[in-house]
Amino acid sequence: MNNIKTIAKYSLWEAFFPYMKRKKAANLPENYFLRIIYFIFTYIFLSYMVYMIMNMVGMTFLGRENGDVHYFTYFGIIMSLMIVIFYIPTIISNFFSDKKTEVYKTMPISQGELFIGKIIGNVISYVDFILFFIISLVIYTIHKGFDISVLVFGLINFISLILIVYSLITFVILLLMRFTSINRHRKLFKTLGYILLFSVIGLAYALPLIREENQIGQNLGQINKIFENFLGLKDVFFNAKFFGLAVGGDLKNKVIFSLVLFAISALILYLSYKFADKNYYKSLEEKTTQKTDKKQAKKNINFNQKSQVWAIFKRDIKNLFSNVVFIAGGIPMLIIFGFMGARMGKQISADLGSMAFFDPEIRFWVLVIGFLLGLLIWCNSNITSTALSREHTSFYLFQTLPIDPKKHYFARLFAGFFAFSIFNILLSLIFLYFVRFGISNAILFFLGLSLGSVLASAFGLSLGSKKIITNWNKPEELSKGGVINILYYFLSLIIVALMVGLGVFLTQIFAANIFIAYAIMIIIMLAMTLFVNARALNAYKKGFYNIND
Repeated sequence: MNNIKTIAKYSLWEAFFPYMKRKKAANLPENYFLRIIYFIFTYIFLSYMVYMIMNMVGMTFLGRENGDVHYFTYFGIIMSLMIVIFYIPTIISNFFSDKKTEVYKTMPISQGELFIGKIIGNVISYVDFILFFIISLVIYTIHKGFDISVLVFGLINFISLILIVYSLITFVILLLMRFTSINRHRKLFKTLGYILLFSVIGLAYALPLIREENQIGQNLGQINKIFENFLGLKDVFFNAKFFGLAVGGDLKNKVIFSLVLFAISALILYLSYKFADKNYYKSLEEKTTQKTDKKQAKKNINFNQKSQVWAIFKRDIKNLFSNVVFIAGGIPMLIIFGFMGARMGKQISADLGSMAFFDPEIRFWVLVIGFLLGLLIWCNSNITSTALSREHTSFYLFQTLPIDPKKHYFARLFAGFFAFSIFNILLSLIFLYFVRFGISNAILFFLGLSLGSVLASAFGLSLGSKKIITNWNKPEELSKGGVINILYYFLSLIIVALMVGLGVFLTQIFAANIFIAYAIMIIIMLAMTLFVNARALNAYKKGFYNIND
């Protein structure tokens, strides 16, 4: 029992390492100030989302019979979904990493004690989720008035709510790790996790547009129906169902279902302990096959004189899409700016009418906005700036083989542009569907995005040539932000603002002959693209010296 307490304390302490100045944190900015800013904005965003959802849930259920039970059941479902969506990769990293468990194998600690101690410590670290419970309690108080029993039983049962879903997920992963070859497919599960995360972000930004499209907001009955259907998840997350009864029920139900939650928590921990005591370390053993060894041995690269551009292009595309982490930096920005822009465009279309998009000046701005969006999104995506670093330990080949710098550069440029174009097509289709500005404007918008992507690609390659990291252990290390990344982000915002201001200024100066303004703006966009490309190409011709500095 003492061992479990000790491990739980350390796991709890370790969970707060990202908040500590002298501790390194995976997937987070190295600069401590930026890390704190990241946490603040994350909590603000999640708190806002919880407030919006629970406020609508409160309006839907709290006036009904058993509305309190449904309200807190909904809260339990949201907390459970947050753990499933956001924390499965963290669970895998904390529990099923050889590096993190190797040191415990030499200590007089049983496998079961280690496993349960980690579960308890990590569950207690979810104390920050109480913030979301307080938000939900404030909304409940606004609708129904303050109830001390709700506060007390909510806090008492909060740990059980989190522990049940967390320990069940961990136990299921333990079973899969022990009896399947899932260890060899960690990358697949990481990819699925990112896809799920991007889907949630996309849904959060797309819902307002979809709601306006279908006029859901004008029919309260439809909203109620959606929430009632979603409440069906209580049959999946039974912990949320019991939490709702333990917090929102009458006093008898509060006591009974609090005991039920405690009993279920104790049972899951006991079963996990018994199984992990004999199988935890075995689940960490990676099941290798000859197939993976053959793949590892097959890394021959042919950079003959005729195929250098094509060979490097294929290699760069393969490296880029080999791990979802390499493209993860740009997708959230694509979703955010894409749907925000589509919403603004839809509003303009509603104010001016769809025929306004056939006006030459509006078409010109469609092209310019496409260019600026392409620059803003892809300049900060890290996709091309990490191209050389993605070569990892194979980068020495580009230092020793007779590779033409010009061909090398254009291969990287085409690879970045190809990757950006895939997403640019999707973004253009989103605008076409929501803004309804016609196929001709969609083509102009795509051309603007493409030109902005070329500029962003060149900028990224120039930046990446000055800081090459080949000694990384995890792909996430390449995407860590720093002060320089923030500065470049604000620089891109300033460029966008200046370009918009210049465009407005030119259209006013040359109002009598508007096509002169169009020509000047297009020349400026092309000149910027050519200038940055020339600088980036020159950096490749000079060679690469800042490696692992």
